[in-house]
Amino acid sequence: MNLGKAKFAIDSHTQAIVNYISNNKDVTLDNALREFMNTHTYALLLDPDSRLYSKSRAYLVDMYQSELIGDWENWLEV
Repeated sequence: MNLGKAKFAIDSHTQAIVNYISNNKDVTLDNALREFMNTHTYALLLDPDSRLYSKSRAYLVDMYQSELIGDWENWLEV
C-alpha cells in the first residue's frame, strides 16, 4: 500500500474510533479525538510501518478498549 492510501486508512480509522468514543462516552468529537490521541493505540496507528491501518476497525476498537483497562497482554496480541 502506498503512503497516500495508508494515510487515508489511518484517517478513516481515526474518525471511526473517535465516533465510537464520542457515542459510547457521550463526549464531544473534539474531546473524543483528544482522548484517542493520548493512547498508545493511536501512536501505533500513526506509524505506517506497523501496518495497523490494514486491520479492521473492530480490531482497533479492541486494542483501544484493552489499553483503557490496562490489559497490555491482550493489547499486544490483538
